[in-house]
Order: sequence, then structure tokens, then C-alpha cells
Amino acid sequence: MRDPGLDPQTYETSWVLRRRAVFGTLAFCAAGIVYLLIWGEDTRLNETIANGLMLVGGSVVLGYCGFAAMDDRSKRSSYVAYRSTVMTKTGRVDDPDA
Repeated sequence: MRDPGLDPQTYETSWVLRRRAVFGTLAFCAAGIVYLLIWGEDTRLNETIANGLMLVGGSVVLGYCGFAAMDDRSKRSSYVAYRSTVMTKTGRVDDPDA
């Protein structure tokens, strides 16, 4: 069976595995907060646990969006650098260093 997380042509990981990890973490955080809301006593420990779960959930969402933007940007810059190198060597583009 083919691995859904790895493209054998480019050896890039797919966003499928990243989404699974993010949604799993967010579900865990939400379940912990709901548990504390329904059955948790009003103690300082439960308050700290709830704050920690919200911090983890927020960090995961921020990291998911931020690293996606960074990944897309690095792919674009790599492609531009590759294309400029290829085009310069073919003589189709003026080389300012030549």
C-alpha cells in the first residue's frame, strides 16, 4: 500500500500527515478542556491545566499556519533560483556577472 505522506517523485511530505497531527492535538486539547469544564473542580491545578491546554492548542494552530506560509515561500524561492540558474546557462537570459 502506498504511503499517503510521502510523494516518491519529489520525496516531499504531504500535508495529510501534518493535518492529522494538528487535528489530533486540537481534539486532545478540546477534550481536556471540556472534561475540566464539566467534571473538574474549581482548583488552581485545574485552572493551570486548562491554561496549558489552550496555550498548546493556540501554538499548534499558529505553527500550522506559520510553517505552511514559510514552506510555501521557501518552495517558491527555490523554484525561482533553479529557474534563473537554468535559464542563465541556456543563454536565454542575460547574465550580469558574465
